Amino acid sequence: MTKTALGIVPIVAVALMLIALGCDDGSTGESRHSNLVISNSTPSDGNTTLTEPAGLDTAPVGEDVLVLTHSVIGARVRQVTVRVDDTTDAILSIEYRWDNEITQCAAVECGAANVLDRQARTLTLTQVVLHEPPVLFPDLSATLDGTIEW
Repeated sequence: MTKTALGIVPIVAVALMLIALGCDDGSTGESRHSNLVISNSTPSDGNTTLTEPAGLDTAPVGEDVLVLTHSVIGARVRQVTVRVDDTTDAILSIEYRWDNEITQCAAVECGAANVLDRQARTLTLTQVVLHEPPVLFPDLSATLDGTIEW
């Protein structure tokens, strides 16, 4: 390698580091953090607070999907998935998964007190109660309260 080529390597390395550190959300440069408290879980090992930013995926036509995933020590995963109508911003469904448990609510059950702000890239959930149909798993439930950012 020539002397000139070796001189460029540190510059390229610094440039790549600055780009990697520059923005963690890919668009605004601001740090995004969710603060979603999950309580009243049955079983109780589903209780937690999720603080990572969510990912936004434009899934099937007509809806957007927010996915907030948190991996806990020992490969235990907590995941909240929110399906939103991409025209009206109405919540179509919310699902919470932990270990082998799943709780959810459909559009009518999810409650109207939730606020989606696309400009601020936040979804605020207020005491959303999730459950499973009693026929399948009568004891599964969880309550979501807080903000998801993406």
